[in-house]
Amino acid sequence: MVLLGTLWDASAERLNMTFTEFVSRLYPILGEGSSTYTFAKSMLSSITTEAAAEILDKHTNDTYKSYFNGKRTVSKLAKELAPYIEPENFISYIDELPSDALRDSLCKNFSDVLSDATPFNIGEELSVVFASILRKEASKTRKAPQRKSSEEPHEEADDGRTAVLDESDNKITVIHHQTNVVQNGTNNVNLTNNGTMTFNL
Repeated sequence: MVLLGTLWDASAERLNMTFTEFVSRLYPILGEGSSTYTFAKSMLSSITTEAAAEILDKHTNDTYKSYFNGKRTVSKLAKELAPYIEPENFISYIDELPSDALRDSLCKNFSDVLSDATPFNIGEELSVVFASILRKEASKTRKAPQRKSSEEPHEEADDGRTAVLDESDNKITVIHHQTNVVQNGTNNVNLTNNGTMTFNL
């Protein structure tokens, strides 16, 4: 069973910690001279079940390097890994480190967010943080890109006008050719247009 420990003491700081920041704090202590992409992948492997191996293996070294450097968000991958996240696996990984000195170094590197961590509970503390980061990333929704006017639903008219529906389904009339309006009386305006005119009617 994972103990929450000091999770809620600094929840705001911890929930704002990114995957990049998390693995960057681990790397100097646990990296053992490995490449950043190898380390990023190995950390994700250490908190997931064996069933996640196929998902992890289909991504390239450059992708993992981008995750480590923060040039790419881990959100999409976290969604794929979500069903296989197992904090107990990460606890075992930390607990099986060869010395208490390594666990003590981890406590120091995370002292600002895990103030009560000790070499005896650092595995539990880090597993909660790591799982929270991945689950938060997995829950993010991607915003749909706004469509350009050329991609909006529209109807072409014979007189050179295009009727376009905006995001609220309001009709916008776009006139593509030159338009001349001759003044007739006191209430009309003489309007000359050599480009494209857009009316929101």
